[in-house]
Amino acid sequence: MTACAVRPRFVLRDAAVVDEPGVRGVPGVVMVATQAGQFQVVLGARAIPVSRVVRGLVGG
Repeated sequence: MTACAVRPRFVLRDAAVVDEPGVRGVPGVVMVATQAGQFQVVLGARAIPVSRVVRGLVGG
């Protein structure tokens, strides 16, 4: 997992497990994209704090 100022980026072992409509429906999610082998969730200014929490959960 990496992140920029507006989006966390995930490299997934199995992209088929992503519930993309479910992710799109999460409050605060602006959009999702798949680019350069990454699943990206655009969150705007919330990206960095959310990324820190996710890293803590997945040990990354």
